[in-house]
Amino acid sequence: MLGSRAPRMEFVRRRTTPPIAPDQEPSHVEHPHDHRPLHAKPGQEQRLRDALEAMIAPSVAEEGCLGYQPYADPNRADRMVIVEEWVSAAALDHHFSLPHFTHVAQVLGEILAEPFTLRRLTDVPA
Repeated sequence: MLGSRAPRMEFVRRRTTPPIAPDQEPSHVEHPHDHRPLHAKPGQEQRLRDALEAMIAPSVAEEGCLGYQPYADPNRADRMVIVEEWVSAAALDHHFSLPHFTHVAQVLGEILAEPFTLRRLTDVPA
């Protein structure tokens, strides 16, 4: 159990690119989504929540970030997932090189029961 502190996760979404006029919009705009399931070691659940929550502000401040959202499994306090949306694969790759990501990757290496896997998802063309 995570104690008496109620988990607080906010969804933050921002648009960093100007809207595209309908006559200029390509037939398929790729917005990569990053999906990362995470499984904390016993006793590390709150540390996982804190680490992911600390990533929200610097991630959404990045020029290419459209959204960053950690989710908690309501039935398993040790399970969380991060869903991110980026303007391009290059923006997501750049995210991986920044200090806040390298720091959280180090923390996750200490507190996860298993290494995290990255699943990149893209929009389904209409």
